[in-house]
Amino acid sequence: MQLNLETDYTVRCVLYLAQTDQSRSVQEVSRAMRMEKDTARKLLDRLHDAGIVKVNQEVDGNYALAMNPDKIMVTDVLCVSEDTIKINRCLEHDGYCNRNATCDCPMHKFYNGIQSMLEQVFDNTSIMDILEGKAEPYARLM
Repeated sequence: MQLNLETDYTVRCVLYLAQTDQSRSVQEVSRAMRMEKDTARKLLDRLHDAGIVKVNQEVDGNYALAMNPDKIMVTDVLCVSEDTIKINRCLEHDGYCNRNATCDCPMHKFYNGIQSMLEQVFDNTSIMDILEGKAEPYARLM
């Protein structure tokens, strides 16, 4: 699994807004994240649609976090830009497998175990954890 570039930018936008602790313009976000203004606006709008950021209409449409960074989990942000966070196609809800062997397949079981660990880390790591340097994924699995 490799997260797409937009997902990386989306996470970084949320981290930036959490660090600044105030509303920021699209221009400020795009400059700080070194991305095109249109890209920043698109990602911030997606985050708004997901309820992660809010738009401050009083300050010319500036963006800010809609909740405390300790309530925003990595999974919430990843799902804004990724269609899936599954590491293999056989783990998708439709159970697709070109060998029709997902129930007894040793690789399916292996992938499923890794997927469970990843989801546990993503589900239990907040944006605040990342900012405070507490995002130690392996420690969460023990």
